[in-house]
Amino acid sequence: MMGSLPLWLGLLGVPFLPLTVASRGVVATGLVVLAEVAFWGGAFLAGPEAVKRTRSWWRRLASDTGSSGDPKSVTRDPE
Repeated sequence: MMGSLPLWLGLLGVPFLPLTVASRGVVATGLVVLAEVAFWGGAFLAGPEAVKRTRSWWRRLASDTGSSGDPKSVTRDPE
């Protein structure tokens, strides 16, 4: 799962590559796909317990930030 981190970090450098906009788009898309495959491949190798633990961290993070997916929960009335 940690193998995907360099791919995600490499995405930050894509806009600075001496390529056309279309080529940079292809490179960025490829990096995102490879990073996701590496992450979930690592999760598969780590086993179901690691996947459950990662999902619980994401759920806890979403509940701490108030991100429920409902736009009304993010914006508050200034009253």
